[in-house]
Amino acid sequence: MTMNTQQQLQQLVSNDLPQLTSYYIEVSSEKGPGVLLVNYYAKAELIERSAKFLKKSQISQFIQDSGLKELESHFDSHNPQTQMVMAVISDDTMGALTIDVTRPADKALPINRQRPKPKGFG
Repeated sequence: MTMNTQQQLQQLVSNDLPQLTSYYIEVSSEKGPGVLLVNYYAKAELIERSAKFLKKSQISQFIQDSGLKELESHFDSHNPQTQMVMAVISDDTMGALTIDVTRPADKALPINRQRPKPKGFG
C-alpha cells in the first residue's frame, strides 16, 4: 500500500476513530484479538459507515475473499494490548491500518490459561 493510500485511509477514519476504538476495545475484551472491519459507502449524498469485529479465526477467510493480503502482516505484528488493526474499505480504496489504543484496565484482553499438563510415565 502506498503512503498516499495509507494517508487516505487514516483521513477517512479520523472522525470516527473515538467510536471505532471504543467499539473495538469493548468487543475484543470479550472475544480476544481480532480485526475491526470498517466499510464506508456512499448512500445518496451521505457517507455511511458500518463496522464489524472479525475474530482471529475469521481473518484468513476475509483475506481470501477480499484480497487484502497486507492485513495478515498488520495482524501478525500488532500488540493486541496496545494496538488495534482495522481493515478499511470504501468505494475508492481498501487497506489495513494499525492504530495505537489505550485500553482501560477493566477491558483487558482475555487470557487463555491452560493448565500445565501432567507429565506421564515412561
